Amino acid sequence: MTIPGKQVTALIGPSGCGKSTFLRSLNRMNEMIPDCRVEGVVKLDDEPIYGPGVDAVAVRRRIGMVFQKSNPFPKSIYDNVAYGLRLVGMDDRSELGGRVERALKHAACGKK
Repeated sequence: MTIPGKQVTALIGPSGCGKSTFLRSLNRMNEMIPDCRVEGVVKLDDEPIYGPGVDAVAVRRRIGMVFQKSNPFPKSIYDNVAYGLRLVGMDDRSELGGRVERALKHAACGKK
């Protein structure tokens, strides 16, 4: 299946037909599930995303997912909001704290 760039591609089907499982395979989330196996080849820009030495985090930076329901990590609200920034290497506590607070304010969740 080739997915064209800069266009909307929709996966439709009844509940339980595998849409979410397929999307999780593109984001390499299925491998976090015990006893899950991967067969075949998934490529991004002609490079296999499950190849030897391919960093799953690097793949996830290029293939994002938006969940229908919020799906926070089992961490604090602060850590969930800061997760993406930490993932790209931000570790300055004061800058990180300021960005998290601004994000929460913009979401109407923080102190005003």
